[in-house]
Amino acid sequence: MTEQEIRDQLVRLGASLFQRGYSVGSAGNVSVRLPDGFLMTPTNSSLGSLDAARISKLDAEWRHVGGDKPSKEVFLHRAVLSARPEAGAVVHLHSTHATAIGCLAAPGEDAPIPPLTPYFVMRIGRRLPVVPYYRPGDGAMEPAVHAGSPSASAGQPWPRGVRQDVAGRRLCVRGAGGIRPPRAAAARNAGPRVDPGAGGRPADHLRLMAYGMRRGVELRGAVPLDAADIARLLRQPEDEMAGRLEAIAQDPHSALMVAADYGPVVGVAALHWHPVLHATRSVARISTLVVAEEERHRGIGRMLLKAASQAARQAGCDSLEWRVADEASRGFCAATGFTEAGHGFVRALRKRN
Repeated sequence: MTEQEIRDQLVRLGASLFQRGYSVGSAGNVSVRLPDGFLMTPTNSSLGSLDAARISKLDAEWRHVGGDKPSKEVFLHRAVLSARPEAGAVVHLHSTHATAIGCLAAPGEDAPIPPLTPYFVMRIGRRLPVVPYYRPGDGAMEPAVHAGSPSASAGQPWPRGVRQDVAGRRLCVRGAGGIRPPRAAAARNAGPRVDPGAGGRPADHLRLMAYGMRRGVELRGAVPLDAADIARLLRQPEDEMAGRLEAIAQDPHSALMVAADYGPVVGVAALHWHPVLHATRSVARISTLVVAEEERHRGIGRMLLKAASQAARQAGCDSLEWRVADEASRGFCAATGFTEAGHGFVRALRKRN
């Protein structure tokens, strides 16, 4: 096949995977070995709407030489394809079952589930190594994945037109060390849920509420594991951020929400509310709303603002205040329904009669 034919096939197969629910939003990435390098799906792209001309091209040394910027999971693909010279491609998806194994199995296991059926052995092999958890795009994963790759299904022939899934098929599971089990994670991945009958204090049994997924970005409440990402976003000391997150988490009149792009935090918003003399209801205030520079113009700031507004309404507030200094933030306020008032901006949260 020519390179153009491979590009066209990537578009067709990517759309098929997306339509069948194997990837959502911008999740998942694919790489293909070429005689002179590699093709890879671009970062922040959706497998359901790939453009053949924009697919990333890397040379034999994995340097970006054409197309859009490659997926941030390039380290993972390089680890597999360098360890498996006979492999022609890597298809990295987010299998629900493989994710469950990653949460429950211990790093270092090579048989987290037994090969109960012949089909299991045919598709996965007798071994399924589990490597430690790494955040998506973390180059530190490369040695672990590379070491785990040769032992997966060792000695078994690869099917024609090799397709591998690092999250569970024919290779290894990226474990979830430091990540809560699925049920606990579901309870934590959320924003503030306020009990109206408790004077605006979050209900103990429903402290968190999921904001959901929008445009491939997860909106949820911040958790301690987000401290390092948030510190980088705000350019603050990492060793102090965990304590600050805990202080906000313990404050019944504050909420901290993040936007995560299938792992790394790419945006954060901090909200606080308090009673005032000039209004019957409490007033909410945004103290922080930041989106990573490389992730801007994707609507993430608006998503965080919408989530903050939702939390403020549930806290019984009528208005949302935000003090900003730079021109870009002032323009964002003007474009999202804020009006200038005194030293900042204010936005009504409820319709006035």
